[in-house]
Amino acid sequence: MNYLQRVLAILAVVLLSGCAAKPIEITENYWTDSPQKTIAIAFVKPPAMGAHRSGAQGLLDMAINEAVTDTVQGHISTLNYDSFDKGSSYLVSHIEEKGAVAFVLPDYYESDEGDKLPKDSVKEGFFEYDLAKFKELYSDATHLLVIQAKAAGTIRDYYGFIPLSSPRGYLYADVIMVDVSNNKIDLRQTIVEQVELTSNAAWDDPENGFPEISKIVEKALLNGRDRIIKLL
Repeated sequence: MNYLQRVLAILAVVLLSGCAAKPIEITENYWTDSPQKTIAIAFVKPPAMGAHRSGAQGLLDMAINEAVTDTVQGHISTLNYDSFDKGSSYLVSHIEEKGAVAFVLPDYYESDEGDKLPKDSVKEGFFEYDLAKFKELYSDATHLLVIQAKAAGTIRDYYGFIPLSSPRGYLYADVIMVDVSNNKIDLRQTIVEQVELTSNAAWDDPENGFPEISKIVEKALLNGRDRIIKLL
């Protein structure tokens, strides 16, 4: 892994810790405060999409459900996040309309051991990673916007191995904005999107490549994209 990859890989571990953090909203005058902000936008490498399940399930139930949903799971795992992260120009345009400068960091990277600050030195509301290397590479950036899709695909309710609902398009993502001058978190929000199938949609259609499933997954990604814009 080269130096640039190492620095960007640090971003991939930013939002992987398990405990939920308190949400933070940006202030009303965030974009009009002086001086002008320069936002570096970083997308963390997302996991493969899947057919997620909610509800009470034992180990045997899980094994049965995995076997039954194997075909649709295979299809969902081939879907991509392009409309969520590859079309990131939508974020650049939106931020620049606010009067700031924005650019997207190249590609996204696998998680790696980052430069995590000592726990006792990190205050509530502050970023827990040392951004010194990032600032060396991107000295013009005043803020870092990190976006991580933690899970996507579909989600379906179960009781044991009995499905209680049809699949829904699903996205679970975290968004965080950091002031790189002092590691203060200016924005921290979680996005959860679920999209219902249209009425009477025949989703279990392997012969045609599960088109209805693809539609609701895509819609969840687009909804997530819109949510990020509203957060900013």
